[in-house]
Amino acid sequence: MPHTFSNAGTGVLVTNEPRACDVSFTADELVVKLVDGRSILIPLDWLPGLKSASDDQRRAWSIEEDGEEINWEDLDEELSVPVLLGLPH
Repeated sequence: MPHTFSNAGTGVLVTNEPRACDVSFTADELVVKLVDGRSILIPLDWLPGLKSASDDQRRAWSIEEDGEEINWEDLDEELSVPVLLGLPH
C-alpha cells in the first residue's frame, strides 16, 4: 500500500509512490513524465514492441492504476512505473 501524507497547511497530498502523468517519444526513447516533475527516459531498444510500433500505435497509451501503469492495449504492452525505476511493485 502506498504511503501518503498531507503537506501540513497546504492541503497538498504527497505520496512517495512514483506516478506517471504523461508519455511521449523521441526518435530513440520512451519518455515518461512523473507527477513530481521527474522524467524517465527508456531506450526503445529495450522495448521491442514499442520500437516496432507505428507512431499512431505508440500514441494510443493509457495511464492506469492511479499512474502506476502505462498500457498500450492494442500492442498488448504494459509497463510498471515503479519497476522502470527499479522499485518493487
